[in-house]
Amino acid sequence: MKKRTFIIVISVITALFIIGSGLFIYRSIASISEMFKLNGQLQAEGYYMGEFEFKMLGCAYYLDKGQYITAFSMLNKLRQQLKTGEGLIKVPDFADKKEEMDFYLSLQDPKTGAFMDDSYPSFLYYEPTLNVVDHLELLAKETGRPLQLKYPLKFLDEINTPDSLKALLNDLSSFRMARFQTAQNKLHDGILLPQL
Repeated sequence: MKKRTFIIVISVITALFIIGSGLFIYRSIASISEMFKLNGQLQAEGYYMGEFEFKMLGCAYYLDKGQYITAFSMLNKLRQQLKTGEGLIKVPDFADKKEEMDFYLSLQDPKTGAFMDDSYPSFLYYEPTLNVVDHLELLAKETGRPLQLKYPLKFLDEINTPDSLKALLNDLSSFRMARFQTAQNKLHDGILLPQL
């Protein structure tokens, strides 16, 4: 009798866990279009959203690698951040180009040197970092001030062996394919989100 009760209790707990996990995953997937809309709204309100699409691709990367808990946890954390605005940075009204340059320099991560949240895969750091550095170079020309980043680009130090280069190129190629697919879907849906 005790054995039967134990099996029933374990079965009920397992069923509840599976149902809860399924609801969590369904809610995460269903919220993706809402997240793109929230991103557009936040951009219109003047928030810096240069990392958003890369964060979404980071979640897709973890899904592709079978790291479902990581992917859905990051997706839900990002959704919550978009809904509450917590941790987001509003782009101020700049008095001049030097002030704008200082603002964008302040976005650099001291640990990695990238202009990207360091909790995402490092192969995603390249494009947002290039976007900001390109913008900073334009500001440097306009101000006559030399461009000096606050921190070294430490994330580049990860490419120190042929194997690490190969892994990076593999991740970048899958990232490019995902980015191409995302752009195709946006064009199909009539959604075009501006970039920095």
